[in-house]
Amino acid sequence: MVAAGPLKNVALAPSIQADTQLRTAIEQANRALVQVLGESADTVKVSWDSEPDDRGRPSIRLTLKDWSGEKTGKFALNEFSDSPHLWRRLYSLWGDLLSAQANVRVREMKEAVGRLSSLEG
Repeated sequence: MVAAGPLKNVALAPSIQADTQLRTAIEQANRALVQVLGESADTVKVSWDSEPDDRGRPSIRLTLKDWSGEKTGKFALNEFSDSPHLWRRLYSLWGDLLSAQANVRVREMKEAVGRLSSLEG
């Protein structure tokens, strides 16, 4: 396992900061997130917010943001008590952001190849 640095940019909504139980769950999730992000842990902005889901039940929104964009996932409160499931969700969200990074890089390479091709022609 790669040694991961700490999360350097974490934002907690006031509603999460005010709820000790919820804040504790988020802090545990952040420890898992550090491992999921690996060496990128210090470059990703992490934002936690609470909002009702489509049925009005409490839920948590996690947003991961970096130079390529941002990806958001919504979590039911019970997902924080199921560690394997939480890890899968965190990996999935991180994978979505990595995919966005790859798409940006591919687009940049295609543009560079296009510019080179126009110089040769």
